[in-house]
Amino acid sequence: VAFGNKFKACVLLIWQGVAPPTMNLEIPDPVFDGHFMPLACTLKKPMRAVLSNSFGFGGTNTCLAFTSLT
Repeated sequence: VAFGNKFKACVLLIWQGVAPPTMNLEIPDPVFDGHFMPLACTLKKPMRAVLSNSFGFGGTNTCLAFTSLT
């Protein structure tokens, strides 16, 4: 069930071209200003690829990359 939900979310992010906000971000660190800024709100931008990380008990870790076909 969890994989199916993550798969749908990743496909929708690419299809709709939306970058989701960084969870639990209240005050962005000024060190990242100008280079990489964690998102405080949803950002509409073209997405070519999405990375999904899953971490489980006992070292069961998975990383899936989803890319656009166009």
